[in-house]
Amino acid sequence: FGSPVSFGFSWRYFRSDAALRWVRGHVAYKKAIRAEATRAQSELFGGQPYLGVHIRRGADRLEGFCYSNHLQRPFSVRRSRGAAAGPGAQHGEIYGWNMTMAMCFPPVEEVSNRILAAMARWNLSRVFLASDSRKPELLEDVLRAHGVDFVRYGGLEGLPALLPSEFALPVDQLLCAHAPFFLGNAPSTVTGTIVFERDNIGHPRNTTDFFGFGHRERAEFDSGIWTPTRAFSACTVP
Repeated sequence: FGSPVSFGFSWRYFRSDAALRWVRGHVAYKKAIRAEATRAQSELFGGQPYLGVHIRRGADRLEGFCYSNHLQRPFSVRRSRGAAAGPGAQHGEIYGWNMTMAMCFPPVEEVSNRILAAMARWNLSRVFLASDSRKPELLEDVLRAHGVDFVRYGGLEGLPALLPSEFALPVDQLLCAHAPFFLGNAPSTVTGTIVFERDNIGHPRNTTDFFGFGHRERAEFDSGIWTPTRAFSACTVP
């Protein structure tokens, strides 16, 4: 799915209902993509554990998504359009969470701090970065200046790809899905796809975290009786 479906399915807190699990179980990564991700993982990390990080930074992200979903300002779910926010105001809800700008488009300094904190928490020294960033001076260079050392796949400075450029995104997704630990951008459907695949692989949910999440959001992500999605595993595509 390219975006959260608005009817017929439920995936609150990334916990898919039976219908969505069935549908996703009939969507598969092609074998060639899985093979390329396996090759990239081996060449980049050689079997060492690493942190997978996904962060949206494309030109459309801030204006076309975060602002258009009113995540830059709080609003009351019950108030009329255009009225002032009152007591108990909330931000736009996506996946069951009241998403804030810190979750949607966190400052790069905060991105750096969360990555370094996750590395310390999980005792890691290697980082894989997946992003649609088009201006290294606004993301990659700043991360390095804050002490975040990372590798990428494809592009001008990443591991040379053996597949055409249109396959870079699913390879990025699989590299993050197979990472022992993952830090994602919760409002993004790319992060959502990675989370579902991590469920399918069998990674415990406490090996995943998100930018801008506090204790309550983490508890909601981890809580409840949860059956993994078995995403992408019901059929075999050559």
